[in-house]
This record gives sequence, structure tokens and C-alpha cells, in this order.
Amino acid sequence: MESWLAGESALRYYALLGSFGLIAVAEALAPRRLPAPPVRGRWGINIGMTVMLSVVVALVFPVLSVGMAIVAQRSGFGAFNIVDAPLLLAFVVSFVLLDLARYGVHFALHRFAPLWRLHRIHHSDVDYDCTTALRFHPLEALVTVGVQVAVVAALGAPPIAVLACELVTAFAAMFAHANLRVPERLDRWLRLVVVTPDMHRVHHSADAGESNTNFSSVLPWWDRAFGTYRAHPALGHHAMQIGLAEVRDGRARSFGWLLSAPFTARAALPT
Repeated sequence: MESWLAGESALRYYALLGSFGLIAVAEALAPRRLPAPPVRGRWGINIGMTVMLSVVVALVFPVLSVGMAIVAQRSGFGAFNIVDAPLLLAFVVSFVLLDLARYGVHFALHRFAPLWRLHRIHHSDVDYDCTTALRFHPLEALVTVGVQVAVVAALGAPPIAVLACELVTAFAAMFAHANLRVPERLDRWLRLVVVTPDMHRVHHSADAGESNTNFSSVLPWWDRAFGTYRAHPALGHHAMQIGLAEVRDGRARSFGWLLSAPFTARAALPT
């Protein structure tokens, strides 16, 4: 299992780097909004946050989602290791339910104060591009990864389905956070099957009524199903303000503040 996991881990990081490079180039060629300065400072902070996140997760979780799927398969626990189901059915159901779990966790991050204190670090970015997809507090990652591992164990999800979900989610996160101009007609069709940049950008509005919408990660259906979908920001994508209304200064570009804010700064739930 160790050799398989080593290859899977490398594949995930290559997928992340490849997605980042592809989306960054696309943003440069067809930006949706003018970037807010300083770009270099934001990118350094956001990339640095995901480096720390990766170290913390690796230390706390010796086995991640794909590893748990392999353990469950070899040990025979989890629904799809007990019930004899076709691989294709197990693949599709596992992929969809893992994505639903991501929606549920994201919704909870906005509804429970201790979780929001962690998640608001992601929302404190005052601009919006593919590096925003890298900006998370390490402790939030422990929550989201922990839930994913638990869901994989309960499902007994096929390892190939979990790996596919991880890879697709990595690309979808970069795409959804892209400062990318997608033609309006194409965007309308795309958001029937995947979260688009214009759809998810609404979620990063400084208006709390808008940031409490569009929680989906890959599949956009959950927001429509649970009544949290919003098509466009009230002020339009060029005039809308990104980030948190209460954090518009240098704190948004300070490693110290971003790491300590969940424990030191008051944070009312966005309503």
C-alpha cells in the first residue's frame, strides 16, 4: 500500500500544480476583473498558507482519503465493501456523496461560530484569483480532511473513485476561484454541471447575504437543491467588493494575523 500511496500523493500534487499553472495562464490571458494591488504580496501569502496547511495535515493524518479507501477495501468495512455493487455504481455514488459532504462542511463553516472563525481566513482575501483557492487556515483543513476521511470509511468508497474526486476537486477549486472571463452563454451552460468562477465569486462577496450562498465545490446542484443558490451579485461582478467588510487593511496580508485571528479576533457569523 505504501508504494501506491506514494504515487497517489505525487499525482495529487502534480494535479494541483498543473491546475494552478493552467488557470494562472488563463487568468493572465482573459481576466474577469482588474487585479487589486499588490498582486505579488497576495500570492506569497496565499501560497505560503497552503504550504503550512500541507505540513500540518501530513503530520496529523498519516492516512488521507485514498489511503483510507485502500484500508477499508482490504479490511472489508464500509458500505460498498459489504454490499456487492458494480464498480461503476460505487464510483458514481461515492463521487457524488463525497461532493455532497464537501457542500455540507462548507455550509457548516458559515453557520457555526468556531468553524467560521477558521473559515473567515479564506474569505479575508480582498481580491479573487486562483491563489484564493490556496488560502485556508491549517486547522480548517483538519476539519475538512477529517470529515472526508470519515465519509470514505463509512462508504467503503473505491480507491479509484476517491482519487478521481480528489483530482477533480483540485482542478475545480482552481477553476471556481479563477479571475477568468467566461462568456456569459458558456457560463450558463457550464454551471448546470460544474461550479464556475462567476458562480463562486458571489460567495466571496463582502455582502454577507451573498457570501452565505453558493457553497458547492464541484457539482452546482446542491445549492439549487438546498436553496442556497444565487446567480449574480447585486452590484455586478466588476463593482462588487471581495472579502470581509471588516478586514480591508494590512491584516489580510499578514501571516501572523491570518494564523492567530481565529483565536484573537472577534468574528460574528455573517448574516
